Amino acid sequence: MHKSHFVLHTAAFSILALLAFQTPLMACGTVDGWIFSYRQGEKYKALFHMLDCSDSYQAPADDIALLPIVEDALNSSSKVAELGAAVFKHYNHLWGARQKAGYREVLYAVSGIKEPERLGRYRGWVIITARSGANMRAKPSLQGRVITSLKYGMQAQMISRHGEWVKLKAVGPGSVDPRFERKQGYVHESLLAPY
Repeated sequence: MHKSHFVLHTAAFSILALLAFQTPLMACGTVDGWIFSYRQGEKYKALFHMLDCSDSYQAPADDIALLPIVEDALNSSSKVAELGAAVFKHYNHLWGARQKAGYREVLYAVSGIKEPERLGRYRGWVIITARSGANMRAKPSLQGRVITSLKYGMQAQMISRHGEWVKLKAVGPGSVDPRFERKQGYVHESLLAPY
């Protein structure tokens, strides 16, 4: 093969490999990217990405960032408002933003509920603090079979304690693979914080 052809083929292969590697991230983006797209006027695109790409989402911090977007969407055209309401429901009703101004108005507009549920209901709930998520195990031990993995920032309800291990129930939606939602298992206390 001629040297210039080899260089061209190598360059083309490198570009294709780079694109292939980046496509999943570029297709979904991040919460900051969604917010930027929305503010640039690409409302449909941003809201669709929010609904399709929850892997980039980290509750409850991102709840606070998304609340103003949902608020604005509800005041837009009916189709945008419909998508905004879907985002609000899809992301655990943005519970991490429940103390923020505007949350009650959004909650009422989407669900007809005038007041958020009392926080007392969430006594004993925890969030996953490990950035890489946390394995839920069948036994309170690192040797216990992994039932599923909970994402960073997602919620679970504490059932009991066994030394350094906490027995939890995943409380979704969005906290866990739907096949395992409401499953119970053990997570080490170092990976948890009170909700």
